[in-house]
Formats: sequence, structure tokens, C-alpha cells
Amino acid sequence: MQADIAIVIAAYNRPVSLQRLLGSIATANYQGYGNIQLIISIDHSGNNDCKATADTFEWKHGTKTVVQHPQNLGLKKHILSCGDLTKQHDAVIVLEDDLLVSAFYYDYAQQAYAFFKSDEQVAGIALYHNTFNEVAYCPFEPLHDGYDNYFMQVPCSWGQLWTKKQWLGFINYLGVAKGEQFTEALPSSVQQWPNNSSWKKFFYSYLQQTGSYFVYPRVGLSTNFGDAGQHLDHAQTVFQTALLLGKKTFSFSSLRESLSIYDGFFELDGSIYQKFNLGDLSVTFDLNGTKPLVSIKTNYLISSKQCKNPRKQFAVACYPYENNILMNIVRSEKSEAFFSLGETASFTEQQQFSRLSIDLKRVFMNDLFLRQSVRNEVEQMKEFRLGYTLLKPLRFFKNIFNKKA
Repeated sequence: MQADIAIVIAAYNRPVSLQRLLGSIATANYQGYGNIQLIISIDHSGNNDCKATADTFEWKHGTKTVVQHPQNLGLKKHILSCGDLTKQHDAVIVLEDDLLVSAFYYDYAQQAYAFFKSDEQVAGIALYHNTFNEVAYCPFEPLHDGYDNYFMQVPCSWGQLWTKKQWLGFINYLGVAKGEQFTEALPSSVQQWPNNSSWKKFFYSYLQQTGSYFVYPRVGLSTNFGDAGQHLDHAQTVFQTALLLGKKTFSFSSLRESLSIYDGFFELDGSIYQKFNLGDLSVTFDLNGTKPLVSIKTNYLISSKQCKNPRKQFAVACYPYENNILMNIVRSEKSEAFFSLGETASFTEQQQFSRLSIDLKRVFMNDLFLRQSVRNEVEQMKEFRLGYTLLKPLRFFKNIFNKKA
């Protein structure tokens, strides 16, 4: 049975971005669904271009409503107003104007809603798939456990669905969440987000405080162009993720079934250690080394930080890096890059190795490959070829001199 899931677009002073998003929504596949309400919410900017774009857009699958706010709300209040539309629907899909959706985003939303709507630990459903760790600023790939979803205590702001009940839980929390006491356990980068403009910071805290999660798909149903706006000075491509291009019946897992559960630091949940029958230790994962030691509550830690008395050391050879621990790939004696398992008290804040250098070698194979690729590119430049030709006589005489010597 079709749920009443409205599509809500939050726009502000980016008419070209809005036109691109509306184009992807117009051409999406809605087979089997009808009477879908589209709401285009435009924050006040003093510019009417977005309003004109919204007014002329033709929506063939239900009712279209254009809301132009008379005063500037700012991003936080604007998104909160969009979420409040759950009062009138079973759920809402909230899309900021710099996104693009897969043709099958609405079918995914209906399937995910049907599976997770009664799960008390699910606080939101993402359309976006993460490939970038925004806490450690490195690549991210969740473990593959046979299901089409994974769980994170990281809120999604790049295409998300909230049910009526999920949104009400957050709003009730927001009513009492005042001051830094609610956000002090968050990653340091997230703590820097301003309270007055970031709804996501408080949702981050809400997930931690309540032990709830966002559900994420393993393939993107939305992607982010990172267009210049309130939080970005210029466009970014690092947030792009591959979109689903074919129809799919999703195989979802519950939290109990999942082996792919991550905390607010993009780190694997410690319970997975026991699920893999690796022992009965109470552990915390800190493979990126971004968690302050004072925040670790378990007796044992698995980390890239230096350990004075490790019980075991694992290689940094298998990707995703969690697999080195789960598949018991031990450190070779000569390697200086490794993860340690030990008592939390035996760790220091000093990093054992730089993940950035490891990731670069993984992406570009090795340093020699990277240098050779750059050299090959340079040698194709006109300036290089001209200089090579001009210096050819000098190299000829140099070679003769070297032979005589």
C-alpha cells in the first residue's frame, strides 16, 4: 500500500541548482504511485528567480505547492519548517536545492518507509550513500554484510526521509537541548558547527543521546553537487556519489541483523567485534584516530594511536580497514603502519601512522606510480618538448665528456 510521502524541496537563491533538481524529479520513475504532493519551500533572499522557476515547473504526479517565506529563516529554521510538514503526511522526503535524485528515489523511499517505520531505533532514512568520511576527511566504505543498507549515528542532510514519529522525537529533544552540554561528545569538527544555523549538529547529538541511527543505502538515491551556498564558498565534487540507474527491490536489515553499524565518528560499532566471534572484550573502534581518549568508555580500544602494551597488532593492508581486524590480518614485523588492540589506558594520543599517506598509496598504487604518471603528463607539455629540443646539443656534448672521463 502506498504511504503518503510528500516531496519537500528547500530552496534559497540558487535557481540554476533548483532547476537541475526539479529536472531530475520530473523524469523520475513513479510507476505504481500517484497523488504525490510536491512542496517547494523558498527561503527569502530578495531575489525572485527561484520563485519563478518553481512556479513554471510542471508536476504531473499530484499537487504542487510553492511556499515563499516573507522573511529570511536561515538554513536551520528552514529545514525545521520542512520537517514540520510531517504533521500533514506519513513522511516527507527533504531535498536541498543542490541535490540530484536517482530515477528510482521515490520507490526506494516507499520501500524503506514500509520496512523501518516501526523501528524505534531508526531516527531517519537517508537517500544519500556516503563515500567520504566528513570527520576524518578520508574515504569511507561500509562493510558489506549482504544487505542493501547500513546504519550510522551520523544524520543525513543530502536527501533524507523522516516519518511523522521520527520527526516528533527529534523536535521533542530539540525543545530541551540547550547549550554545549548536549554536543560535547560529538567529533571536534562537528562541535565547531554553529548552533544558530546548523540543525544537523543537534540531530547528531540526538542520535548519540538516544542511541538511535540513520539508515543509509549502499547505492545513492541522491547525490550532492556541493554548489556554493550558505556553508560552502565554492562548488565541491567530493560529495558526489554514484546514483542507482535501474529499478531495484531492496533487501533491508534490522540493527539486530546488521554487521555494518557505525557511530558518529564513522567508526565501526564495537558490538561487531563480538558478532564476529572475535572474543568477549568490550571494545571501541578508533581506526582513524579521531576519538579523544577521555571519551572512550570501554576497557579496550582498537586504534591507529600508539599503544604501550598491545595485546595484538593488525596490518593496514585490507580495505575497508576494519577487515584487517575482523579477518585477523596481523601486522608484519617490518611494517610501521598498524592498528593496535589493547587496554584503553595503554594508549597515547600520538598517531602510529598517517592514514592520508596510506590512502594516497592505495588510490595511486604507490609513490613511484604517482611520480611516473606526473612525469608522463609533464613530458606531453609543449614547454617540456621545446626545452628538451633546445637542450639536446648540450646533452650530446655532456655524454661525450662523460665517456672520455
